[in-house]
Amino acid sequence: MPTQKPPPTPDLMVPGALFDDWLADRENDYHDPLSREAALPYSFIWKKWLDWLRDASPSRSQSGLPPHFTQISLADAEAFLAYGPSPASKRNAKSSARRISPVTRHRYGELLSRVYAHAVMRGLMPDHPFTAELLGPLPTERERGGQVLPPGVFEALYQCMPAHPTPIELRDGAIMLLLLECGMTSAELRALEVAHVRKNRLHPGQFLLRLDGPRLAQRREISTSGPAGPALQRWLAVRQTVGKPSALVFTSTQLDSLSKATLFALVYHQVEAACMAAAVPCPGHVGPGVIRNSVIVRRLRAGVSPMDICKDLGIKDAKTLLRGLSHHLDDSR
Repeated sequence: MPTQKPPPTPDLMVPGALFDDWLADRENDYHDPLSREAALPYSFIWKKWLDWLRDASPSRSQSGLPPHFTQISLADAEAFLAYGPSPASKRNAKSSARRISPVTRHRYGELLSRVYAHAVMRGLMPDHPFTAELLGPLPTERERGGQVLPPGVFEALYQCMPAHPTPIELRDGAIMLLLLECGMTSAELRALEVAHVRKNRLHPGQFLLRLDGPRLAQRREISTSGPAGPALQRWLAVRQTVGKPSALVFTSTQLDSLSKATLFALVYHQVEAACMAAAVPCPGHVGPGVIRNSVIVRRLRAGVSPMDICKDLGIKDAKTLLRGLSHHLDDSR
């Protein structure tokens, strides 16, 4: 005779309580314990899912009210794993939503499958839709690797600068050219201070940038060498007309710093325009890291030594440099 599941504890019907209960089980798992610190990214995914249920789930659009997290449908699960926590503008059909990558899809799906399996075990619901069939196969090695720009897009990005730019367009152009030319990270761009920018006396029209990352390899001075230098000069000339006074090079119209979300949005829109110009599909969720990966692969293909690339881009060693990118070196493009 099968054992009956105990009735669910009322407290566990609260989403946060269920997640904490699941995590308490995982903390005490003998074979694969999970600490609360290590589970912090999982809590972010769980919160994204709950926010998405409230704002964008198909079940919400049918009833007018968000579904309880224990009353989700297969359509909810399918939509979330297709597009993830898209911004409100995407959800409201103001522009087309972008599918999340296979890696992100599987990461979200695995976490939700585990938490919902715990909910079933606790008797909160009879079953859940985040099945292995819905999650699909594990991402391939190529899909797990670092993403690079499609063929022709790197070059097209240089051609997408407006002829008569506004101050914000000057800022965006300088950012894009620094990414393309120097392979800077998002954190390095956002933290770059005016005091750490000086003219390169050996190369008129170019600048030396002092970067102070948390790791030793990231603390270095790099130089612009092409159109990024003049673009940075044009932005610095109008920078004080945008936003609040700031010690940072790149500011926004409302803040004295550039948020991560703003940076990712402007990079995506520039890449989207370049993809249209190059007549290739635009990959989803493109940010500064994808351009940095493209810089690394292009330099490796051009015969630049891994040691020199590590020095220029602030990377610890060649093993770290090639992590997730080796398969791109086998491509013909």
